[in-house]
Amino acid sequence: MKAKRNIITAFIVVFSWAVAIVFYLFMLNKDFENSKVLIMILSVLGWVELIFCLLTMKNKTGKFFSIYSIFIIFAFLFTYGQCLLWALGVHSEMEIGQQSLYTFGKATDESIIRAQMVTLVGLLSFHLGVFWAYRGGRTGEKQEKQESEDGVIKAKRKSLLVAAWICNLIASPLAVYAIVRSIMINSAFGYGATLYNADVVSTQNNFLMLLCMMYIPSLFGILIGSRYDKKQMTYCYLSFAIYMALSIMAGDRGEWLFPLLILVWMHHSYHRPIRRRNFVLYLCAATMIAVLGVGIRNTRSFGVDIVELGEAISVEQNPIASAIFEMGGSMKPLVILTQYGWNNYPYGNSYFSAIVGMITEKPLVAMIPGYKGLSSWFSSEYLGINYGAGFSFIAEAYANCGPYLFMFAMIVIGILFSKFIFSNEEKNYVTNPIIAFATVSLANAMILSIRNTMLVSMKTAFYSILPILIIYYLICFRNRGRA
Repeated sequence: MKAKRNIITAFIVVFSWAVAIVFYLFMLNKDFENSKVLIMILSVLGWVELIFCLLTMKNKTGKFFSIYSIFIIFAFLFTYGQCLLWALGVHSEMEIGQQSLYTFGKATDESIIRAQMVTLVGLLSFHLGVFWAYRGGRTGEKQEKQESEDGVIKAKRKSLLVAAWICNLIASPLAVYAIVRSIMINSAFGYGATLYNADVVSTQNNFLMLLCMMYIPSLFGILIGSRYDKKQMTYCYLSFAIYMALSIMAGDRGEWLFPLLILVWMHHSYHRPIRRRNFVLYLCAATMIAVLGVGIRNTRSFGVDIVELGEAISVEQNPIASAIFEMGGSMKPLVILTQYGWNNYPYGNSYFSAIVGMITEKPLVAMIPGYKGLSSWFSSEYLGINYGAGFSFIAEAYANCGPYLFMFAMIVIGILFSKFIFSNEEKNYVTNPIIAFATVSLANAMILSIRNTMLVSMKTAFYSILPILIIYYLICFRNRGRA
């Protein structure tokens, strides 16, 4: 029965992807009549596709709440968020099509429609790759935290704990320093200073930023290595709460939200299952925090003022919709590529650059005269702006492979993510502590690709995870030598 159900679900996923491809190719070079109606239809299809991805993956894994569900929901919010609101009849003066695309003019209806089709096909292709490669099985079973440990596993777990604490003691004060510095700069020059002021950005210490990357994975390592020891769990949660509060005060655009949800998933899967009614309470609390963050961001040009903050988070300003419209702005680079050309990047395939340049981009600079990463080139040269416009993993696939092959790149990305991240979330963290640590840490790094390039995710993965792994293996080698 189970095998038959999985076969039927797999057929539905493949058939849906094939229908989407046929529709996309048929419509690609059409002159769109009644473009407003088509935009609305494609916006509604976004909701249909999101629900389809969640339901079909739930049928395969036996659970709704997973690392994949976190990833795919944020993928839709950042690459299709504005369209999801259009389907509900919610609009904004700042939405795509109403404001200029950075230094270009406004987006045309035709380019919006093409970007919508590319996004829907890209996300469905990613889902197909994940679904096809997933090997975790349909268990739906909770982790057994009381499972017995043998001496080897216990030694590995303790080695991970020591390695994580070493990196945490280095990264924690540096992370706090970096955020406090941002708060001081933003209070003096406005929120945009740390993002858009070239003089401020040029004074940022890149080495310090690399060390700060270890902070979140070190928390994961402490929790897994200690098997959620009460005191160490309290430290991790309190530390992250302070980090999150300071980030919100600094006007952070939500980088804390990804690790927060991963921490919640880890607590639910590794420590103690969260009841459904508590999920609702946590969701309400997260929404209130997000609304506060939006209010601070909406006053970012003037510094944080209590009156202005109250106005920014008032019901009349619809702060939740504002947050989603801001997230959905990550669709802009793809709209630009569909409207002004996708093959303008002069420095080769960015996936190759991500592999070669994840440690340092100096080899690429030596091999390719004038080299710049895709995101940096797009902002500084193509758009001609002095701040980062961001990117997205769908726009990157489109820029590398063009309108006829990008879907295959998204399938490959889905397969890789499934094999190295999603399929491993079923592994018991007690008997496989290092696999569990690598899984959640990779997820935290690779989720950045949703609104940036693969180079950023690869570099983050390298500098945030590798130091902990190196210390871990050195400790294991030292202990083996003593034995």
